[in-house]
Amino acid sequence: MRPIFTARLAVLLTSVAPLALPVLAIAQTAQPQASPSIDDIVVTARRSEESIQSTPVSVTAFNADMLREANIATTADLMIKTPGVYLSGSGGRENSVFQIRGQSKALSGSNAPAVVSYFADVPAPTFGSGVATYDMASVQVLKGPQGTLFGRNTTGGAVLYYPAAPEYVLGGYVEAGYGRYERKQLEGALSIPIVDNKLAVRVAGRYEKRDGYTKNIGLGGDLDDVNSRAFRVSVLAEPVEGFKNLTIFDWYRNNYTGDAVLLTSLFDNPSLIDLLGLRSAMQEALAAQQARVPASSTATCPPQSTAPAAGASPTAPIST
Repeated sequence: MRPIFTARLAVLLTSVAPLALPVLAIAQTAQPQASPSIDDIVVTARRSEESIQSTPVSVTAFNADMLREANIATTADLMIKTPGVYLSGSGGRENSVFQIRGQSKALSGSNAPAVVSYFADVPAPTFGSGVATYDMASVQVLKGPQGTLFGRNTTGGAVLYYPAAPEYVLGGYVEAGYGRYERKQLEGALSIPIVDNKLAVRVAGRYEKRDGYTKNIGLGGDLDDVNSRAFRVSVLAEPVEGFKNLTIFDWYRNNYTGDAVLLTSLFDNPSLIDLLGLRSAMQEALAAQQARVPASSTATCPPQSTAPAAGASPTAPIST
């Protein structure tokens, strides 16, 4: 088994200076602005809330309704809905590596990623950036260098995740699903007002389990399974006017078997496997793999993690 565990704590503190209010009132009186439309999207690409139409940054933003309509449930779904974004796995699905405009992170070695993901303004540069996203208020993909506001290493861009904040109205939702390979999913959230306009709490959670769809003919269970659970507690406090604090505790665990890598081809050019004397053994493994998995049978299976061998690719003893 391969247990994955992450826990994050974010504390957001904002304070509004009363002296700035008269200046804003004068500006609005001198030049009244049109109220934003219903479909106007508010982003925080420059560390402050503003309309996406007036933000001089290349950004693709999704609010809660857009995430639901586009069926974006994981970070991998962003690759389908966001142009110019590629997602690869460094060691597995749980350790996603974003690539924007050719900027990414090396798959091995100690180096900083060029695209950093942020959960509630807390950076997740390495492990845990590919966990399932649930009960989100917005997801923003910033393209291009973001070093001024997000650190010098964000030369390719940044991905911002903002969970739904507590509200002063009692409400929530519950979603359940069932699918192929005994896939079971349960997700829900509940916002509870404690003190009107002063204190509110939001509790959210997600459970997902699915059998593996890649048959492992060696030791262990079937691969590419899912066995994850997560919960989040958010506390919103506004004790006095001009002061706002949002504390978020996020917990996630995925105790799954592992990811499958299939040997699909071998390059003919000389490479490391020739120096190690492994070419003949890998050719035999490739022939056995192709005999176990006819090309016509792959259409009935979900997407798999396949990697053409650039000289020395893994030769996992697996088949579908």
